[in-house]
Amino acid sequence: MTMNRQPCAARFLLRLLCGVVTSVFLVACGTTTETPETAAVTGTADPATGSAVETAALSSPASTVPSDDAACPPIQILEGTGALVAYADPKSEDAANIDHQATIIRSGRNCRLENGTLTLRVGTGGRVAKGPKSAGDSVTLPIRIVVLRGEKEVLFSKLYSQFLPLNSSAAQDFSLVEEAIALPVKTGENLKILVGFDTLGQS
Repeated sequence: MTMNRQPCAARFLLRLLCGVVTSVFLVACGTTTETPETAAVTGTADPATGSAVETAALSSPASTVPSDDAACPPIQILEGTGALVAYADPKSEDAANIDHQATIIRSGRNCRLENGTLTLRVGTGGRVAKGPKSAGDSVTLPIRIVVLRGEKEVLFSKLYSQFLPLNSSAAQDFSLVEEAIALPVKTGENLKILVGFDTLGQS
């Protein structure tokens, strides 16, 4: 089946290079950010709605080494990439033609700085649901994680294909965790972490 995916009409890296970012930042290590969305798939953002796997992934320490709060970069959802709608027929973007839709609700990170290497554990999660034209029992969500130095310099970028079974019409949780991003850094560098859907990107 050919589907047309529209992540709010945004290509992740294009928005990144244009410098269009939101202003929601985290300042404490080991915490999460929750982002309410207007898409019907999400409802109200609530920590209690997260799956057990997602909650553990976004809140547990990256290692037994104590986190370094000063070195832990802020994390945010890149503006325009927090929601994804896939259409069964690429020629029609009518609501009745939706195959599935997904929204990122939360993201978080843990980190440690040791001997000039910053090790990050990044997690993100949300909700996904079938649409009226859904014909399958699974979906694959394209999720990208990026680490920036300043506003433009990309230190890490990876596209993940998150496979999810959809056995019913009810919305369900999804979560993704990158266990270890190791970056050589200096104390005081201006780093940030971005997450979002990227339907047109390359890994």
